[in-house]
Amino acid sequence: MRAVLRAGSQALRISRPFIVSRATIIPASYRLLTPRPFHTSSASFFVGPPHNAPPPNNPPPRPPHDQGNYDDVDDEGEVPEVVGAEGKRTRMKDMVVELTAKNFERMTVQSQVPVVMMCYTRHKAECQTMRNKLEAIVRQYSGSLRLACLNLETAPELAQQLGIMDVPAMFCFANGRLVDRFTGLVSDKTINERINILMRTASIAIISELTAAGEAALEAGDVKKAVETYNKLVTDPNMKAESYGLAGLAMCALNQKDLPLAQALVKNIKDNHAADITHIPLIKQAVSNVELAAASLPSTDMKGMEDAVQASPDDQQLRYDLATAYFASGHHEKAVHQALECLRRDRTWNEEAARKLVLKIFEALGPASEITKLGRRRFSSLWFM
Repeated sequence: MRAVLRAGSQALRISRPFIVSRATIIPASYRLLTPRPFHTSSASFFVGPPHNAPPPNNPPPRPPHDQGNYDDVDDEGEVPEVVGAEGKRTRMKDMVVELTAKNFERMTVQSQVPVVMMCYTRHKAECQTMRNKLEAIVRQYSGSLRLACLNLETAPELAQQLGIMDVPAMFCFANGRLVDRFTGLVSDKTINERINILMRTASIAIISELTAAGEAALEAGDVKKAVETYNKLVTDPNMKAESYGLAGLAMCALNQKDLPLAQALVKNIKDNHAADITHIPLIKQAVSNVELAAASLPSTDMKGMEDAVQASPDDQQLRYDLATAYFASGHHEKAVHQALECLRRDRTWNEEAARKLVLKIFEALGPASEITKLGRRRFSSLWFM
């Protein structure tokens, strides 16, 4: 099946299936056997190689020179060489370092890349196991993430200053700031969650810039540019901003009236980035827009719906449907008015469906919208009076 996206007068032909960065992201009818670009006549709509996969269950073996030997470092505190995935010997400069008094600040708070500082003692086996796990992850980032190991036996005063009660203890630094800390031999899933937070925090300025550029392009009607911008967020494995990009692409799909595509994108977000929907307004906004569009009736007879509501003003379902139709057609102020009127007439109708619709519209419009601000005041006077 092929769908047509139109940007101004130029038609962009897009073929499904669409996006995969994991095998179970979307239904089988949309799934690609191997990740590859989703081509239009002039640009790829979206897709990138898998980059959120957890670290291997069996981390690569440590090289012989470093089997538990934390002292085998050069003058800068760096492990000289490791055996790479293909058997090639490569330097681990700026990837795995042993902290000393000489390089401590340079390798942590002054670092140009995000840092996980692992505090350890040699007598505890869990420290070596944790180091193996972290090194396996660091190798995947190819120089954009550093592991800095600090032997507390040589710096006992730091244990007190950092408030360390147990080891291994991990401290995450980004842009010169401590952004996270955790303790103990934790699971691979927990490590990846923490690393994702770290990498996203380190890239927040770039993420904000790209999302703003995507929004501006979409608002200006330049769908092609918006898609290319959001693609950068999805395909860069180091920014950990896939959910931002997927949300932006969902808005592009809605702009082009491709609801199935938008729903597939939102399903991806819900399946793989559910926490982001709760914590990131931009993503919640996109998800709410798609859900409202899906709830809207396919009818285009707006006048007929308006006449029906006028003829039967107490029919809550008719008014509810009119509100969702208004929103889907871009009449946001009218949508809020009808949803609030539905709420005013019967706040308990259909398990508080009117209240949920009002809040969903506010989420979709975003907190900065004047319609949201005015609507919230009206909502408060109705709901809390």
